[in-house]
Amino acid sequence: MLDPHSPTAVRTRLVETLRRDLIGPDPRDTDIVNEKLNTNPSRWYLTGYLVPAPADGDDTVDEPDEIGDTVIDGMEQTDPATGPALAADDSAPDEPAPRKPLAQSSCGLTVLVDARTETVDVHVTWGDYVTEPPLPPKVFEDDSAAFDPSHRDVLWQRVPGQASVTIQIPQPGERIRRPLEGSAGRQRPGGGLTVEAFARPYSLTQPDGSTADVVALTVMLVNRRTSTKRRFADVTYAFQVKLEVRSKLPLIPEWT
Repeated sequence: MLDPHSPTAVRTRLVETLRRDLIGPDPRDTDIVNEKLNTNPSRWYLTGYLVPAPADGDDTVDEPDEIGDTVIDGMEQTDPATGPALAADDSAPDEPAPRKPLAQSSCGLTVLVDARTETVDVHVTWGDYVTEPPLPPKVFEDDSAAFDPSHRDVLWQRVPGQASVTIQIPQPGERIRRPLEGSAGRQRPGGGLTVEAFARPYSLTQPDGSTADVVALTVMLVNRRTSTKRRFADVTYAFQVKLEVRSKLPLIPEWT
């Protein structure tokens, strides 16, 4: 039994505490798996979530709302169309950046699989957050409706999500895309999460000097949900994303 005061145990508790604080719950956290927040989850958690990928021809991605009918750093904010009011002694705001930095819309991993492997199983878990009370559809398309004062005080209820899909090992130069069933936005239907993969053959030198034929398989999860206006964009984000790849043949370690 692991000594609870050992460096390993202390480090494990620290990592878990940071994960829960910075990313949020996963299926093991039964105490907060169905949590309810009083602020946008993208403000509560700093990382671990995916925003909708830009549509074709659009090189911008809506980021977590930085202004709106909320209080940030103790200062009341207003509608982004007019901006926050400045006190007499406030200096003028800085010039806006020429373009917004892109928020993360995908995550992935690369594994080495036996060249004889034909398929792998991909399992994904995530968390969706929906508002309470529910919002009318027009708030996702019209800024003036989104900033209606009647929608100021909403709660955000977490709804766990999970899905699995079996994919073929892609041929060199091929990229496959598989949608995950039931992964569309719960309050903003349209699109969904997709598993995308590509692969390349790879020769791996073993410790005994022999060469093993393997495939370097890259598997990605991409948020391809329909985007929405910034005020309630969190309904289209996928939070606490976790991606697992499982193979019937053992995955192969890379010796260095």
